[in-house]
Amino acid sequence: MVSFATEGGSVGPHYDQYDVFLLQGIGQRRWQLGQFCDENTPRVDGTRLRIIKDMDVTFDEIVNPGDLLYVPPGMAHNGVAQNECMTYSIGFRAPALAHLLDRVADGVLEACGSRGLVTDPQREPALHPGALTDADLDRLRTQLLGLLEDRDALRAALAPFLSEAKYDDYEPEGQEATPEEITAALAAGALLRRDPASRCLYTVRDGLPDQLYVNGQLIGFPEHLAVLVQMLADQRCLTAEDLAPWQEDAEALHWLHEQVAEGHWFVELMDDNTP
Repeated sequence: MVSFATEGGSVGPHYDQYDVFLLQGIGQRRWQLGQFCDENTPRVDGTRLRIIKDMDVTFDEIVNPGDLLYVPPGMAHNGVAQNECMTYSIGFRAPALAHLLDRVADGVLEACGSRGLVTDPQREPALHPGALTDADLDRLRTQLLGLLEDRDALRAALAPFLSEAKYDDYEPEGQEATPEEITAALAAGALLRRDPASRCLYTVRDGLPDQLYVNGQLIGFPEHLAVLVQMLADQRCLTAEDLAPWQEDAEALHWLHEQVAEGHWFVELMDDNTP
């Protein structure tokens, strides 16, 4: 988000639920940081913003163009323009645990089958059939936690979710380039760059990737390309030198061609021309 304000302009003391980096553009802004807040912190009524009634100031500085201020999730902060100024807010929001639990539950339902039934053979006769006792809760909790011990099911449930694209309406544009054209472009000094809006992760077995997920989708790859997949997922940009071990591998070039065609990665020449 980019915000512009004239002298004295301010949202007021508030907090957010994400990590935010505040980069000062033109002008100056006075930033105050305060206590950590939550849903119990008294807030101003009549607004969807988390504007709080009181703030215990622990940091008070005027920032200048180029200064960068980090504010962790939940920390109260208040910015007041000292003159005409512009601030760039760069936010990073972690997944909500409730959303993770929802995905895990869906995955467990799919993977468990008949194993998903509650069992209580050791339950003692109930003197009060209407009571949900601590012992009942402990048994249920033990069985529920037991479902999370299936690491394969947990991996299958969470990996697609954690790699989903942030923007549902965004579709990367693939490049029309043959494997030979990709090879020639790399030899000419091109870079293989990941699409900036794509999210990529891999699951690990025996120290190397065994499954690759891009934008929530499982992408298959030949087993001998595990190191290449690791490099592609760990780095946003690879050079011809990085890719040299696979430039004579027809299977690797064909696989890279498929990813470029899908738009997950693209070939970028140093003069910004594409093949």
